[in-house]
Amino acid sequence: MSTEDDASLYEEFEPMIVALEKTDDCGLYCRLVRMSWLLEQAARPQFQRFRRRQDLPEEAFIESWELHQVHTEASELIPGIEARRCPVIVVSHPWLSAEHPDPSGEQLRELCRALQDAESSFSAFSDMGIFFDFMSLFHDAEELPRTEAQKSNFKHGMMTANVLYTHRLTTTLVIQVGPPVEERGWIFFEITVGSLVRDLSPGYWNPLIFAPKQPPRSREVIYPHEFRRQLKSKRFRHEVDREKVAGLYEWIFQLTAVRRRRREFHGPPLAPPGQSVRLTIVRRSETRENQRFALQEKEKAPAIYGWTVADILAKLRHCGLDNAHKIRLRRSRVIGAVFT
Repeated sequence: MSTEDDASLYEEFEPMIVALEKTDDCGLYCRLVRMSWLLEQAARPQFQRFRRRQDLPEEAFIESWELHQVHTEASELIPGIEARRCPVIVVSHPWLSAEHPDPSGEQLRELCRALQDAESSFSAFSDMGIFFDFMSLFHDAEELPRTEAQKSNFKHGMMTANVLYTHRLTTTLVIQVGPPVEERGWIFFEITVGSLVRDLSPGYWNPLIFAPKQPPRSREVIYPHEFRRQLKSKRFRHEVDREKVAGLYEWIFQLTAVRRRRREFHGPPLAPPGQSVRLTIVRRSETRENQRFALQEKEKAPAIYGWTVADILAKLRHCGLDNAHKIRLRRSRVIGAVFT
């Protein structure tokens, strides 16, 4: 799979829908809860806490074709919204016990309050799909453990969940209950990557929502080496996840480089402001018509793929460096350049 193909999965709506349609003998790998259903149920006294996916009725879930239809209708109502937002909310939250993420129902109440507060902002979408891992993936219960088939389905579902949390068009809702949530490794990742990849264009709701409510955050770019350093102090239920999270963030950071080929240069800069970085550029394709290069920041981050010679020249012009620095060429290969 090419870098462009990889990037489309995290940037475009259609590939995400395809990922949500993947299935095995147990059913879909990942199911999204219908927002209207959740708000309706939460108003009932008997619905006091989240239920497992296995225990939810079929009407609790929204299908991928419905999400597609909602997205299309919204684009007709508000032209351009389809390139900025999609009708999917991913919930980032702590697990407050080993058996159940929310034994007291406090997180359920905070989630519903946040959804009700933001409902007017979401009005372009007639309904939305919510990813909450306990309701979206197969989980154990004290007396009802998962089958082996459900465990296998869960592993595939986690990969789909990673796409949803790191997708450019989704909205992350962070539930802040208990100890500071950003001390937890997975939540720290979900907040950081949400700030990195999401579109913060004015005129739309902030794609990073906190419950209880707090002021909107500005984009903060954390480079992979710094993310890995900060991750050392974070808590994980399973220590094996620490390296997994660091690698996933690094991968997503690299994929954002594909957008840098565009003239708008969305996404993070190659280096912190005011810092010079020497980059080694290596050709990725033997065909002259389709040259792709990897940019290696010396002693900083792994190679960032997806650049062409024209992209690099445009980047230099964008930085006002077209006369100050030159790209050295040898037999049509880019050897190196200095960006500031």
